[in-house]
Amino acid sequence: MEMLQEMLEDLTIESQFESGVQHLLRGEYHVHNVFSGECLQEWGVPFIAVRESSQMTYMPEMLDMLKQARREKVANIPPRTKTS
Repeated sequence: MEMLQEMLEDLTIESQFESGVQHLLRGEYHVHNVFSGECLQEWGVPFIAVRESSQMTYMPEMLDMLKQARREKVANIPPRTKTS
């Protein structure tokens, strides 16, 4: 979760930087919005969706199934062989 928040903050900083560059150029050059304006909101949508989905609660039966699947996956990993 912390990494997600940091990414959202990075997007905000990029947006502010881009807006600052556009302000400095004051119409001398056309700069396309990549992170600022409406683009910032579009960039944020997937991050917010991940954050919200990670806060979902699972039924105990589902958690048991996930744990068992993980144990079976680990049990089925073949041992490493040494390479010379």
